[in-house]
Amino acid sequence: MQRRGMTALEVLIVVALLSVLSTLALLGARPVTRRYRLRDSLELAVQYATEAQTRARTSRRCHRVVAFSGGALAPPGVAGDELVVQARPTADCEAAPGGVAWVDLQRERLPGEVTAFNFDDATWTWAELRPNGRVRANASPTAALRLSVPDNDGLVLVSATGRVCLTSLAAPGPCP
Repeated sequence: MQRRGMTALEVLIVVALLSVLSTLALLGARPVTRRYRLRDSLELAVQYATEAQTRARTSRRCHRVVAFSGGALAPPGVAGDELVVQARPTADCEAAPGGVAWVDLQRERLPGEVTAFNFDDATWTWAELRPNGRVRANASPTAALRLSVPDNDGLVLVSATGRVCLTSLAAPGPCP
């Protein structure tokens, strides 16, 4: 009488081989997944900046896009886990941004491993987008929002004239 089928040892060997192969495939896919997540997050930040500009023009109020960490505005150097579009409650765009009770309009949590960093001026805010389409920035003529994954970064820049563009942190250039 012949036996058909596999022994327990053969089944264990097949399972072990499949486990090793799937682990190798997952490790190889991680950098690609990170790049896609970063790209999607950068596109979201550009979309938010463009929408904030449009809203600023139509509502005649200053708007901004900022990174939040744990539900609060992320200080410089602290990684944020969500992007938020905010508007000033009044049409006064001249008051210092630090003393304003901003109104949240849109909020999006960033995908795993993607972090966002605010940097532009001492008030921890990204520059404001004014109703005239230009940027109100305290420290520089260009506003920036940095998004990162391990081993990769990207910048969303808004020039003083209101042009939105993407660039890399390694070689940032002006918006064309």
